[in-house]
Amino acid sequence: MVKGFKYSESLCFFLKDEVCPHRDTVEKRKSFSIAGRCFRCSLYRSFLIISNEEDDRLMGGIDKIREVEARFERGEIGEAEFRRLVNEIDYEIDGDSG
Repeated sequence: MVKGFKYSESLCFFLKDEVCPHRDTVEKRKSFSIAGRCFRCSLYRSFLIISNEEDDRLMGGIDKIREVEARFERGEIGEAEFRRLVNEIDYEIDGDSG
């Protein structure tokens, strides 16, 4: 273990349960700055990739719901079918039917 290592104070600001290589000692924590370290770190890049994938997934779900709403407003589907489709899309987005 690294001298001065404190798990809770050494965690990455962006990824859960990841130890930041730039904050794993007292000396590093004293001189640490997000702008100086995080934006060039591989953990931050991983966070951005995960966030972008999540955004794409959510926006895709929102687009599907808008399409279903448009079909409902045009009278192509009834209210029961509308609710069923929206619940199905909601489940696809976050695994929760409600």
